[in-house]
Amino acid sequence: MILHNIYFSAKGTTEMCAGCIGQGLNLQMKPYNWFEKPCNELLEISSEDVLLFSMPVYGGFIPQSCAKMAKNLKGNNTLAIIAAVYGN
Repeated sequence: MILHNIYFSAKGTTEMCAGCIGQGLNLQMKPYNWFEKPCNELLEISSEDVLLFSMPVYGGFIPQSCAKMAKNLKGNNTLAIIAAVYGN
């Protein structure tokens, strides 16, 4: 079982939060930093794996570019955890 740790972190705060959550789950972790490497192609996550989706929130919304990239995610009854990070 792999934890697909997807986050967008310009200053490192969301990355740090996602890392702490991921470590607490004690699973093999595969990180995806959408700030450094945007997701421009389909990413399928199997039903045996877990998705951790962590995004910064500005005025109640995730960055528009992340909302567009999220359309490239495809699960298959995949367990998912969503973390919204506000401020520092």
